[in-house]
Amino acid sequence: MRKNLYILSLVLILYFVFFPSFANAFSVKLDVNKKNVKVGEEIVLKINTDENISAVSFHIKYDKKYLTFIEGININAAEKDDSIACIYGNIQNEEIKQFEIKFKAIKPIKTSELKIIDAKFRTQNLDESFVESTISDYQDNVEITIVNNYKMIILVRNYKYNFNNSIFNNNKKQKT
Repeated sequence: MRKNLYILSLVLILYFVFFPSFANAFSVKLDVNKKNVKVGEEIVLKINTDENISAVSFHIKYDKKYLTFIEGININAAEKDDSIACIYGNIQNEEIKQFEIKFKAIKPIKTSELKIIDAKFRTQNLDESFVESTISDYQDNVEITIVNNYKMIILVRNYKYNFNNSIFNNNKKQKT
């Protein structure tokens, strides 16, 4: 009995050492500073990770008819064809878990999508590389609504009302 328990324990230990049943978890989430924006306002797309990043590259797809690219924050970003190419390399071992891309709304639309594609992340702590298919919790898009920037002007006119005293005196004529 003791020999069987020993063999079973050894097999289980070897199994978990050579065939790990769990992979390192890594997540990427997209968010914006506001989901409803007016024409002319800026939108900040935030790419959040749960681990410090040593290197990353991805593209952001967006509709150029409704948004214009302004800049990347904590990341090198440049327009390329119909997307924004983003790249980052952490050579100073900084703790970076968030990247931001700034846009400006230029035309109203009910729903516009910002989508991350061709994502490749290299983490510091896990010392692993992740692509879209190996990221455990991966949110690759976010939607926004752009509305016209209307000004509402309320005009109030000052009217003078003249009441005829005869109305209040049961239609009696006034003496002059």
